[in-house]
Amino acid sequence: MTSRAAIHEAGHAVVGRVRGRRLRYVSIRGTDESEGDTVFWRVDPERASDRFLRREVVISYAGSIAEERHAGSGTFDGNDREA
Repeated sequence: MTSRAAIHEAGHAVVGRVRGRRLRYVSIRGTDESEGDTVFWRVDPERASDRFLRREVVISYAGSIAEERHAGSGTFDGNDREA
């Protein structure tokens, strides 16, 4: 599972950086809630334009898309979220 979690979290991290987000950390240490976590620095809600929100949606899907491209099966289950 760790390899899949690494690919998934790398998807979030790489797309987030390419889309201009500042990465805080990436972890593949499992918890009861998830197998990993990608956390970006928070953005002031006042700056949350439609463009910003579209970017966040793309970043949220990036983990599952990375898995799909690597192994043929993604895991998007609605639990992916940005911090």
